[in-house]
Amino acid sequence: MLVERSELTGGDFNYRVTKTIPAGDSPEEAQAKALEVARKHLPYGGARSCTREIYRSPDGVLRVVFKESWGYNTDDFRVSVAELIEAHEPDPPAEDETSRPRKFGRFRK
Repeated sequence: MLVERSELTGGDFNYRVTKTIPAGDSPEEAQAKALEVARKHLPYGGARSCTREIYRSPDGVLRVVFKESWGYNTDDFRVSVAELIEAHEPDPPAEDETSRPRKFGRFRK
């Protein structure tokens, strides 16, 4: 599952992944977990005193909008269920002379 926060960049709104969460073993379990995250997640710990509105788009993405009492949108994020297809771990750095710990004292080499 991906939690994405909206950002205003270059005059356009874009979403950036801020958190990944294991979603479960079945599509139904994943959708239930996504709805739970949409109900409870607080971006940057804020928006506690705002109204939380949750929308489901036709592609299944949950969009969460926080509104102040006078109707002004203060923040939003979205939660989507996605399947991890690949993950590549970086190769460990090659050990060379400069990466060894330095020895100090009388018997250093």
